[in-house]
Formats: sequence, C-alpha cells, structure tokens
Amino acid sequence: MVATPCKVLGSTLAVLCLLAPAPGRAQQSLDQGFADGFSLQRFEPAPAGDRFFVVPEGAVPRGKPGVRAQVLGHYTLQPSLVRTDNVTGQDRELVSKQFFVHPGLSWAPTRWLLTHFDLPIAASQSGQGPNAPESPAVGDGRLGARVGLVGDEHSAFALAPGVDVWLPFGSQRNLVGDGALRVLPRINVSGQMLPFAYAASVGYQFRKKVDTGSLQVGDSLFLSAAAGLVLFDEVLSIGPEFHAQWLVESDSDKFASRTSPLELLFGVRVRISDAVLGAGVGPSLSDAPGVAPRAVFSVAYAPRLPAPRVAAPRGAATPPPDRDGDSDKDGVVDSEDGCPEQAGPSRPEPGQSGCPAQPAPVDSEEPPAAPAHKALAPTAPDADGDGVPDASDACPKEPGAVSNDAEANGCPLEADADGDGVPDAKDACPKAPGIKSSDPKTSGCAARVDAGKVKDSAEVTFSGYQTLPGDRGIVFVELTDPVAVEVTRNGQVIEYKLVGASVPLRNNKNPLLLRDFNSSAMTAQLVPANHGGKHAVRLVITLRGKVSPSHRMVARGRGAALEVELPAPPPQ
Repeated sequence: MVATPCKVLGSTLAVLCLLAPAPGRAQQSLDQGFADGFSLQRFEPAPAGDRFFVVPEGAVPRGKPGVRAQVLGHYTLQPSLVRTDNVTGQDRELVSKQFFVHPGLSWAPTRWLLTHFDLPIAASQSGQGPNAPESPAVGDGRLGARVGLVGDEHSAFALAPGVDVWLPFGSQRNLVGDGALRVLPRINVSGQMLPFAYAASVGYQFRKKVDTGSLQVGDSLFLSAAAGLVLFDEVLSIGPEFHAQWLVESDSDKFASRTSPLELLFGVRVRISDAVLGAGVGPSLSDAPGVAPRAVFSVAYAPRLPAPRVAAPRGAATPPPDRDGDSDKDGVVDSEDGCPEQAGPSRPEPGQSGCPAQPAPVDSEEPPAAPAHKALAPTAPDADGDGVPDASDACPKEPGAVSNDAEANGCPLEADADGDGVPDAKDACPKAPGIKSSDPKTSGCAARVDAGKVKDSAEVTFSGYQTLPGDRGIVFVELTDPVAVEVTRNGQVIEYKLVGASVPLRNNKNPLLLRDFNSSAMTAQLVPANHGGKHAVRLVITLRGKVSPSHRMVARGRGAALEVELPAPPPQ
C-alpha cells in the first residue's frame, strides 16, 4: 500500500499531512461500479447551538428563542477514496476532493427536549474515472433528538440520551446516500467547570452492510470526545475533538484501521452576542474510506444563557464568604442568620433567626419614644406632639404616624388589612398587597405581569440588590421565564411566592444582607417551598419599618425578573 503524496499546504497542514495515514482504498477493477451505493460521509456535525463541532452536549441548551441555526462546511485536504486495480496495482483517486456544506437547525420545545436536523450537501466533489461522484449532490438528512435527564448546559455534569436517524433520500450514485435507514442511539455527557468544558458521546449505529472486499460499512460503534478552554466570559472556546467509528460486523476486519474511521480536530470558536464563528483543522488517524485530513468552518446563530454569576453586580449586596460559618458564635450558621454579626437566638421566622431580641420598654411615666423616627429638636413646631413637624404634617392638629406618603404623613393610621400602605377604603384589592396608583380601580392591586405569558415552571438564575436615587432600592430575582407571584405579609416580613420556580444553584439561596445599605430592608432570601404539589420559591424580605414595597415582573434579557422596589427607609 503506497501513500498518496501530500500537497504543500503551509507548515501546519504539511505536518498534518505527514501524520495522516494513506487514504482509504478499494481493491477493485478501476472502471467497475459499486454493486450497492452507500454514503462516504464520515463527518457528522453536532446539533446547532452545541459548544463543539462534532461532539454533542449532554444537556438541552436553554434560553429564548428555542431555535438555533448553523451552517458548517468541511473540506478534505487529501483524497478520501482511492481504488487499486487487483491485477495491475494501478491507483485511481475515485474521490480526490470534497467540500460539504451542512445547514442545520435545532429546536428546544421544552426545557428537557432538543430536536435537530442536519442536511449534508456535497457542494463540490471530484475524482478520476467514469465512476467518480458528481456534485452538487444532496446526502441523507439526519433527524435527531435528545432528552436532558441530569444537569444543564452550565452544570459540572449533564446527561442526555438521544437518537439520530438518517433519512434515505441521498444520492447513492454520488456516494452521499445509503438507500436505507440508519439509526444511532447514543448517550451524551458534558459539563463545564470554567474555564474548562468537556463533552463525550457513545452509541451504536445500525446500518446496512456493504462489503466490496476492502471497503466495508455496516453496524458500528460510535465514540466522540472533546475538551477545551472557555475564556473571556465564554467569548472564546478552543480545544481538540476526537470522533471515531469501529465496524463490528465483519469476519476478519472489524476494528481494523481500514474499516474504522478515526479523525482528530483542533477547533476555535468565537462568540459575538448570539452569533458564533468557528474554524478548525485536523488529521485523519486511520485509512478507512471517507477519512482524510480536513479543514472546518462554521457560522451559527446560537443564543445561550450566560453562566450564573458568582459575584453580585456593582451596587449589589453579596453574601458572606463563609456562608456555612457562624461569625457571631450564636449557634445559627451565617447562611440562616438574619444578623450574622450580632448574636441572637434561633427563631422560626425567616430573616429574624439569629437576630438579638428588641429591648423591652423601661417602666417610666414618660411614654416610650416612637420607634419610627428620632426625637426632634424642641425648636421644631409640632402642635399635635406626634413627632412630625407641622411644616410636613398633613394632619397637624391630630397625632399620627410617620409616612413616606406626603398626603398621609402625620395623620392617624387608617385600616389597612393587607399592609400595602393603601387604606382599605381606597384599596381596590384590600386582601392582597399591591401598589398605590391614581386609578381608583387598580390602586392597591398587584402589578400586572409584563414579561410575557406566565409559565408553569422556571429556574432562578440570579438574585441581587440595586440601589436607586433617594435611598430607594430594588431587590431582584432573575428567572428563565415569568411565573405567577403571590404576596403575603406578616408585620415587617413580606413574602413573594414564585409559583413553579426552583433554585438549582445553592449560592442563590444565600441571604442578601442589606443592613450595610441605607435600605428599608434588612435581609432578603430565597427559600424553596411547595405550592400544590409543585415547586415554588419564596422571596422573604425583612423590612426595617412600616414601608410598602411594590413589585413587578419584567422582561430581562431572554428571561424575566421579579423586581421588588423598596421605598426610602423611614426616619430613625
């Protein structure tokens, strides 16, 4: 067997050519046609949206929209099929050059299912002799699906079984179609521990058997694996990929080099927003027909949710570094301690466990000072003695309470059953906390969802706190989809139940400690819950005083966010 000489392709490609085995050979009469047509195609791209070129991921990519698209091309750098005359020993390059284009689509209709389609098109192929394939020619289309069972695209380990089916409408005459159905059940795994990522897939392909003497195809064991570095906030991915097939139905040549396609690829991908550009080159590692050193390029539209952030954004509260420690040595671990720097007893109320008890009022003839504000200078006029200066007292002749509402500041408290700051007499939704508005039909009712149709399930991807002008702030919870919100309040503790939500990352369950901010809230924490037999998450906020937050569900990126706007804290 004599190797075909490599063409000069530059220093890098020349090295790959030297490493490449001889091209696949078929020992037959040079002008004899194949008794049965088959597909010579050995390069099968991963579904559109996956991280690597040929190795599928073990997870279902998430984010909106669920459709991703890709155009991948590959060009052989050496002949991929050489025929040798059994009598004369003469060689003929039956397939000298091949350039394939693969348009592909993938669609995730649910959070656990991915479907995909790939259509190989021989845009250009040439060879010697009357049996050389022609172009353009359409190959067998590949339809596939995989089911995400464990983890997601950002997990350290994800598992997704799947199946690929090749539809037999490709041209057998031009060596791009089998003329029979092919089926490949497979197991896919992947994971990332940034900056590292990996993927692997193993499967068994059921395929019609073709045996021309030295050229054989049939049932095969599939294996592919990839690893790489993911750098610059997932902008750049670089690493090697390996893919192989081993013929398992042969009396003498199963697992042999000339019947087992093996290739290696070194690839680079660059993400620009939702677009991904890729290029790669690699040698062949066996002399099976269809295998050759090749160059690859790809252009993809592949929206992908970013990896969950570990640190909170600028201006956001961050959880303590030692989340399982006990900084104040009060027996309540920091992750459950509402006041981790002040010792206090354990309590069942979220956000209050571990906080010191409030001192009881001292017996005295003088009434205790109003907790909602500091004592005012004696020079400030205060006719009704309620601690609110007459200049800002809306009811200067009758004692009242401090309020952030200028029209109610210093006035007696009116009945407010849901504690949202809107008196029952003016509250259109007196049994559920809401937002004050100028419309009497909606004042006191909860904000409407404006992030799209409410979904039955979603995942929390991040939570944080953002400061606003005037000592206001926003506690936000980012989700993959909008969900229904139920609000309850008990004194200074207000809860927002996100129906159908779950918290996959432990870090998102740590409390946000807001006492170092001039905020009307002390803590905010996500607590997993149950709602009628399905998942739910409670956002528990402990307030400093009688303030009335407002909330809304808004679109954010490709998902949604619950935003709880906190008014300025009451005077101390």
